[in-house]
Amino acid sequence: MNKGHQYEVSLYGVFSPVDLKAILDRMTLHSESSAPLHLREVVFEPLVRPADAPVDQGILHAQKDTTEDKSSWVLYSYLKPESSRVYPEAMVRPWATCLVQGDGLAFASALGYVRRSEVYKRGFVFRRNGRSEDGTAHTSTR
Repeated sequence: MNKGHQYEVSLYGVFSPVDLKAILDRMTLHSESSAPLHLREVVFEPLVRPADAPVDQGILHAQKDTTEDKSSWVLYSYLKPESSRVYPEAMVRPWATCLVQGDGLAFASALGYVRRSEVYKRGFVFRRNGRSEDGTAHTSTR
C-alpha cells in the first residue's frame, strides 16, 4: 500500500534577477527534475451558494498548462484546512482533483459555476521522487 502523499508547495520571494540562476541551481540540486511553469488558472464560484456558507466554500479552480497545445484541464477544489494542532508550522489543506479532456471551462459552467477571475502563472516546477515505507514510489511536485 502506498502511504506517500503528493504535495504542492508555493514559494514566493523577491530577489534580484542576477540571483535567479543561483537560486534555481540550488533548488535543482535538491530535485530530480525541473521545468518552466506556465499555467492558465480560472477561478469559479458556485452560481447558487447558501447564505450562511463561508466565502471560500465551493470555490473551483480550473488549471491548464499553456506550454503544451493539447494539455488537459485540471479542476480542483481545496477542502477544509487541517487542524493547526496537527500542523502548527503551516496551513495544510487537502484537495480534490479531476482531469478533464476537452473544454474544462464549459464543463465547470455545466456544473453550475460562474467565472470569478483568471490569472496566468509563470515560474518553475521542481520534482522529487520519494519512496514510501513499503518501497512504492510516489512523486511530490511544485
